[in-house]
Amino acid sequence: MARYENINAIMGVLNTLSLWYADWQNKQRGTYKHQQKNLLHMPKIITRIWHGTTKAEHSDAYLTFLEESGLTDYKNTEGNLSIEVWRKLEDDICHFWTVTKWRSYEDIKKFAGDDYEKAKYYPEDAEYLLQYEEKVLHVETFSY
Repeated sequence: MARYENINAIMGVLNTLSLWYADWQNKQRGTYKHQQKNLLHMPKIITRIWHGTTKAEHSDAYLTFLEESGLTDYKNTEGNLSIEVWRKLEDDICHFWTVTKWRSYEDIKKFAGDDYEKAKYYPEDAEYLLQYEEKVLHVETFSY
């Protein structure tokens, strides 16, 4: 359960920083007041977050594997808007998060299948991952 609390804390900090930075950029451009009027018209984006852990010594190899497998599949799926990989070394464990943004749940299904809340794994994941988390996190994302 602590793992999900850490994810929520990290997400909260990143969301706050993202909003602060976007606000600062808009003020620099002089577009802030214009955007405030259009807040109700912001498109809804779905963010999908997967988490996995490896041994720290396998972190670089697993990142390369991700780039060649899942990230490539994300990029080639219609409706994928962006991909980020977060990595954190913690003693002898390395945490990975893939954070992808999508136009809709239907687009996510093109990548993950009809049971889109279930994590998608590849056979080679068994060489690296310490455990298989069954579910991924989906959240609505609003950028201002």
